[in-house]
Amino acid sequence: MRGLSRSFSIWFSGEEGVMITWIRCYISILAQSLSDIACRRRNLFFVSAGLLAAFVLFFVVLRIGDREDQNSIFGIVFAIVWLQLLVPITAIYFSAALLREEISNRTIVYMLSGPVPRSSIWLAKYSVSVIASWVIVLGALLLVVVAFQVVPLPIVMGAGDWELEGSTFQACMGVAFVAPFAYAAIGTLLAIRFRRAILWGLGFFIVWESFVGSVPMQSGLRSFTIVDSLRTLLYHGTPGVEGLHEMLFEWSTGNVFGLELPSALDARWTLFYFTVIPLALTLWMGRSRDFESGAKDE
Repeated sequence: MRGLSRSFSIWFSGEEGVMITWIRCYISILAQSLSDIACRRRNLFFVSAGLLAAFVLFFVVLRIGDREDQNSIFGIVFAIVWLQLLVPITAIYFSAALLREEISNRTIVYMLSGPVPRSSIWLAKYSVSVIASWVIVLGALLLVVVAFQVVPLPIVMGAGDWELEGSTFQACMGVAFVAPFAYAAIGTLLAIRFRRAILWGLGFFIVWESFVGSVPMQSGLRSFTIVDSLRTLLYHGTPGVEGLHEMLFEWSTGNVFGLELPSALDARWTLFYFTVIPLALTLWMGRSRDFESGAKDE
């Protein structure tokens, strides 16, 4: 009992406080990385991509929403533009690029030369990539909603009104909120393992998420993709939006008789596995990986 008490005190108090040291290192790396990423010009590309996605969503709802259900149009464009393109590309890029740059310019060697827990580095970089992805994907969605509150819709849509239901917006925001956790975990693992992590991430996006995520449901493979779980959550989170439900159901099942979408619980578990397993592998591989020798990764 005394040994357990002493171990607990070492983790949380005093000069030997391992947990306190870990938290301080994590916060310090997180703050510094957020400051660095905010000043990079290359991030303007993703800001522009977010603005373009917002414009596409705004324009499509504006042009078609006076003839069709605005909630269905909003959800369909979100599923195509955000879930298929913006979210995975943004999260994978930020997670892979942030950590890979630290390794390539060898600043990681300097960080590891001090009393910095390795796990705090990997998790801080992962957290930064998730936050950066939120700024892009959630900011673009909020921009569309704000734009519809400002633009005089009776002028541009005749007698039409902006009638987006709260449940539709909340479902889209919720899915866009949880998606970067899984994609950034994949990108962080690739950055630890591969020298050209961004190319590997692009391959994961094209082969696994885009191709496998679109194969017939009967194969059972698409249930092991992140994007299919996100579409499932969007489906279950928008009850009553018939147009969106029909599109997602046909997209997922091909209208094959007897097939049903996975439950929301199954989709959440899939996202949980896609987040926890890559992060666990990252911590395990990063615990003893040699970054000082300069040996090329595969």
